[in-house]
Amino acid sequence: MGSLVIFLILTCAWHGDADEATVCQSKDGRCAINLAVDTDAEAKSIAVSLLQLGDREVGRSGTVQASGDVSKAPSLPELPPTLCRDAAQAAFYEDSANEPQPALGCPDKDAADRAVPMASLIAGGGRDPACYLWPSVALSHELNTCAVFSRTTASSESASWGQNRDKYPEYDDGLIKMASNTWHEAEYCLISGFFDIPDPDALLQSNEALQQRTQQTCNALPEGLIDSVTLTQLDAAWSRMLVGLAESATRPAGQQTPFMNVSEAQIHNAAFCAIGAMDCVLYWCLDFYCKLPDGRIGSGCQCRSDYTYGMPL
Repeated sequence: MGSLVIFLILTCAWHGDADEATVCQSKDGRCAINLAVDTDAEAKSIAVSLLQLGDREVGRSGTVQASGDVSKAPSLPELPPTLCRDAAQAAFYEDSANEPQPALGCPDKDAADRAVPMASLIAGGGRDPACYLWPSVALSHELNTCAVFSRTTASSESASWGQNRDKYPEYDDGLIKMASNTWHEAEYCLISGFFDIPDPDALLQSNEALQQRTQQTCNALPEGLIDSVTLTQLDAAWSRMLVGLAESATRPAGQQTPFMNVSEAQIHNAAFCAIGAMDCVLYWCLDFYCKLPDGRIGSGCQCRSDYTYGMPL
């Protein structure tokens, strides 16, 4: 669906902290979910400019609105499992102890490293600073393909957690819809705008195109965030995302709500940009997840029937 700029006035009843999701009901029965409005009390009833993208609306002020009456959603066809093959490979790489390592190795992390800006971390000895997050990203850079990170560490963990560990029911928080037994980290990818890239396969097939889009993503972040974000801040953001995901996914249908917002996604992306891992995270979002014709977000074999897990050939 093409992009259409529209204008909508939302007046919501606010409860709790500004970082909490707030739901307001409009007269036509549509629900709007307002997340992370970092403004003062007087700005909590505002006219916002919205960019219509598929079935979601992203405010130019950095606010995400999700609309739709989930109670009236028609039944959707059953999808193939995310993990349709290579179960042993996925189970192996799900364990962080088995993460592929770069030839030059990785530095140890200590408490001091967690407190300083990630952009200032130096791996030393020619090693890749991305090691501070994922050694498999450093190996991906050595081999010049982010498929290593995507098909081992990232996709194996997400597929195994969704299909074998958590086994969440069908999910629809008004922002993303996913089949049962899937991992909903796709919400981060969607809020980051990665599912709106017109030709995702072009980035998967061309490292030059991937790097160009990575630079655009980093350049679009709030000024100073990349230079200041720390591992401690990223760890806290990860924890909030995982706790929020689990809490929302276990609610009854119709009561699930978005567990991430724009400012939280920006913390993640600033950290990835600061340490040099943004390219492989972007690659993973486009490689493992996809928008399906019925509006859901698919993953793994739901997107590519020949999807494989483990070290790419």
